[in-house]
Amino acid sequence: MSSYQNLINRALKNGFDLTTIANYKPKKFRQGLYDHLVDKKYIVFEEGESFFVSYDIAMDVAEISIFEDTLMITPLEEDGFFEIFMEVMTYFAVESEKQEIDEEENTESYSENTLKEVLEGDDDESEEMWI
Repeated sequence: MSSYQNLINRALKNGFDLTTIANYKPKKFRQGLYDHLVDKKYIVFEEGESFFVSYDIAMDVAEISIFEDTLMITPLEEDGFFEIFMEVMTYFAVESEKQEIDEEENTESYSENTLKEVLEGDDDESEEMWI
């Protein structure tokens, strides 16, 4: 069995650790995942702490549960499960990447402003002060 298969099997058995997402907020992540699946044209039904995801009203394909910082995805039907699983992983990756991009932008803007101030010099002496 390949390392990817082992990773997927372990994730299906133990769940996905959501603390790897910087600034993880359970309610925001949960709502975002729900919206993402609906945008991808899946039928999503929320019951308690779980989402039931399907292609049509008649048959649920997967159950997704989020408990604190762990996402569990359980196959209910074999047909179509992999596509739903990959959509969940896509959302997980996008959220992780989004946090990294936000951090990079904050760092870059700080660096650019600091560099600009150094190059231009601090002209506080030439500015008038208003009281």
